[in-house]
Amino acid sequence: MTPTEVLQEIQKLPIPEQRQILVELTERLERSVPPIQDQREQEFIESLKRKGLINELPTLLPNDDSRTQFRRIEVQGKPLSETIIEERG
Repeated sequence: MTPTEVLQEIQKLPIPEQRQILVELTERLERSVPPIQDQREQEFIESLKRKGLINELPTLLPNDDSRTQFRRIEVQGKPLSETIIEERG
């Protein structure tokens, strides 16, 4: 079966089942394929590790609950950045 045929079959499924397939494929890919980082980013991370500033980078998944459940909070008053600038001024 070709990838196109597989996608056509997936499109016939109900949306919840399509999402389940997406999650499963994402998890399998993350386990089997190392993350892609450009050389400069990898060198930067290694230099932070050598200096002892970090031990490892946390992996954030696209379906991480804290990211999907995130809601902004409306805050009264001026922005924090303005307060910091005024206090430093």
